[in-house]
Amino acid sequence: VGLDEAARRKNVRGAFGIVVKELSTGQTVMLNEHIPFGSASLYKLPVMYELPTASTATGRSTSPIMPYG
Repeated sequence: VGLDEAARRKNVRGAFGIVVKELSTGQTVMLNEHIPFGSASLYKLPVMYELPTASTATGRSTSPIMPYG
């Protein structure tokens, strides 16, 4: 089942696009690349990239799961 078909089956409305790039080869796969999209939430990418480094440097867990109590 393709992504478009899966979205239709779940009654997802709206447009979405995906770009995946294999950095070692440069191979790129795009879906709906011709549709313009706003760049919302891109700030999350560098934050998520730095989480393992921050965890190692501080000795603290950067897990999104917070302990109770």
